Amino acid sequence: MIKNKSARDQLWIAFRNSAWGKTPENDRELRELRNAVEEGILSQDAGQKVLEAIETGKQAFELGSQLGNIFKQRGKNEAERWLQSVEQQSLDKKIARHLNKTLADLIDYQNLQRARRPRGSQTSNVRAQLVDGGHPNDLRRQNAALNWMIYIDESGRIFDESASKLNGANKDVGRLVALAVPSNVKLRPLEFFHATEAPSDQIDEILQRLLDAPVGIFGFSVNNRSAQHVDWLGHVLHLVRWVLLQLPVPISEGGCKVQVLIEQRGSDRQSENLLYSSREIESECRALDPARFSDLELTLEFMDKNHSMNGYVDVIANTWGSPNKDRLRKSSLRGHCLVETKESSLHQLFLALRDRGPLAAEDWYLLCSAAESDPAQGFLNRELDRVGLELKQYPHQWTLYLNEVQSRLQRKQYKLSELGHAIGWLEQYSTANQSLPDVLKLQLSSSKLALGNHRGDFDIQIFKECLSLSEGLRDEEPQLACEAVLRMASMSTNFFEFEALKDSLNDWLAQPVAVAGLRNYGKLLSTLGQLEAFEGQSDEALGHFDQALEYFSRLSDGSQAQIEVQQTSKYRLVAEMDSVSVLSTDQEASTSVQRFISGLREHLDNAQSERNSERLAQSGQDGRFDQHLWLRALVSFPREFSEERNEYLSQSALWQVGADHPWPLILAYRAWLFQMENRPDLALNLMKDAIAACEEAEHGPTLKWMSEVLRTLASILGLEMGVDSPSQEQRAYLEKRIPRAPHSALRAFAEENTRSPLSHSKLLKHLGNCLPFNFH
Repeated sequence: MIKNKSARDQLWIAFRNSAWGKTPENDRELRELRNAVEEGILSQDAGQKVLEAIETGKQAFELGSQLGNIFKQRGKNEAERWLQSVEQQSLDKKIARHLNKTLADLIDYQNLQRARRPRGSQTSNVRAQLVDGGHPNDLRRQNAALNWMIYIDESGRIFDESASKLNGANKDVGRLVALAVPSNVKLRPLEFFHATEAPSDQIDEILQRLLDAPVGIFGFSVNNRSAQHVDWLGHVLHLVRWVLLQLPVPISEGGCKVQVLIEQRGSDRQSENLLYSSREIESECRALDPARFSDLELTLEFMDKNHSMNGYVDVIANTWGSPNKDRLRKSSLRGHCLVETKESSLHQLFLALRDRGPLAAEDWYLLCSAAESDPAQGFLNRELDRVGLELKQYPHQWTLYLNEVQSRLQRKQYKLSELGHAIGWLEQYSTANQSLPDVLKLQLSSSKLALGNHRGDFDIQIFKECLSLSEGLRDEEPQLACEAVLRMASMSTNFFEFEALKDSLNDWLAQPVAVAGLRNYGKLLSTLGQLEAFEGQSDEALGHFDQALEYFSRLSDGSQAQIEVQQTSKYRLVAEMDSVSVLSTDQEASTSVQRFISGLREHLDNAQSERNSERLAQSGQDGRFDQHLWLRALVSFPREFSEERNEYLSQSALWQVGADHPWPLILAYRAWLFQMENRPDLALNLMKDAIAACEEAEHGPTLKWMSEVLRTLASILGLEMGVDSPSQEQRAYLEKRIPRAPHSALRAFAEENTRSPLSHSKLLKHLGNCLPFNFH
């Protein structure tokens, strides 16, 4: 408390807080001082001196602001002359000291900026490789430990409500950062390291040390909608809560000890009593997750700026708040470990879970998504089970959650693994309140078909069940029945049955548009075009794609129309790419290739195709289909896209990786591009990764067929895989599982290369025979 401080300290706080300008912390202490004066807690003489010190501080602030403006606008010499003239006017000694320190700080900062890397050279050498769209320093991805050290620092200067009025990229916006280090990880101490004073290459080296270490990083901007505090300390404690809820702590293995060290902010922060806050947070964690935190021992302390570990968290804060965004971009921390203004993240979910009520549908799906990457006995997985067991209290919630899955499927706003987790949960708890009516059974079966389709798998039992339900509901729920048929048609392609549902599709197309609905009618045409493209009937396919695009353009919902147009346009471009490659004359081919390239650039909304390479090379899960399309074009037309190929490969440090389709193809095409540039070392590793991605345990036979084709491709490209290509055991399995796959085409692909080297065009033709349409 301010009133318990010595008279000398009270005067210093009164002057300092006024001279430093308005912040929530400064204002609170000044209010305490004024209240102490008004309530007579201070003597009349002491109170008068406090009020005078406040006024003196205000003068210092005004003069300091003038000095800063002169320095910035007219330079160091003018600022020094102005200060000399002011000091000759019987200036208060405290104000004089404040102004001299202000000028010294301005000069030091200017010299520091000049000494650092020259202007215009803002590149960074840090590297971070995302795995399945996730960051290796994501706090929840770390190994579980009972003992943790948490180091906290900040960047920016505004931590109150006024930050909400600033742009999220503004350097003044407050940002809190935590570095979580388990007890078994030792970082080399940093003596007297401050990122603002260090050269860029040293900052790169220290940040890279963290990116390569098994440590967790988490931070948030005070502009984030989950940040609900109005001062710096409130945000710090909020950060501590978020970190603890995500912290990987084993269950029922004795006491958990977490020590939090917070960089000291302000000269008297050591006086803050954090004991009460630590006990309060301990109690919250024990109540929310007793399995992990029943014996939690939490300590909160302040650390000096020269603490040997402070430099590490300081580097993260500096990287986030620095105007040089190249280091932040290459670290991939933002959006994964560092949460900014408008990002939708799981951190708001922790707040919802703390309330212990029914989750909103969006939060439930977010929980399924987050729990998918959580340890089996992690907090989120156990919360997901709790939500399922509590459905009896909220019987309508299950339907809301199913609707959320259906909505995301329609918008194509999902990731394969999280979709599987959500559908698995729905199936597990579908009988928690009642037996499902046929409409919901069809919805669930249809969702499982979609999941199987993206995994390259098929389940004949689900297929038959869905077919029976869709036929029975055709009059009652025609649009739902039509959507199920569309998904069954997609699934049929996974076992190369391209004719199986053509009659059914044509039957639906023979009905008035209103029966299936305008959107579904367009999708029927698009699906028919896809089946024709799989069979090599390019002209017919292009015609049906064009008709589908016409129907989609009539949709009243502009955003929905855009989604469908974008998706069908991709299909059309793939089919057009294949048709161009089989044209007979060079002149005809050249004209068609240029027309295709123009259409591709228009689809990607960027006439500068080199920039497409840069942008798409850095894209992640949401941009995977456009990236696949672009890579397919780079490989198909190497002469026309030579510059774009080089630009794409130059971004390899920023490539992301995922697990579901078409990530294996993206990896394979990356390998092929490197091989074109005579980099077999890099090409080999990428091709191995592509094949391994196809052979993930949850993937079905279609992707395993793809792996066999890629093995053959690798061998023909001259990449020594060290295994039989194709493997005979896998081939025998696939001939039983998908007898309609082009097994003879794959044998011909492998055998022809033994007779003579294949030209690029023949290689592409063989690949298309084995993996038709968008299977490659």
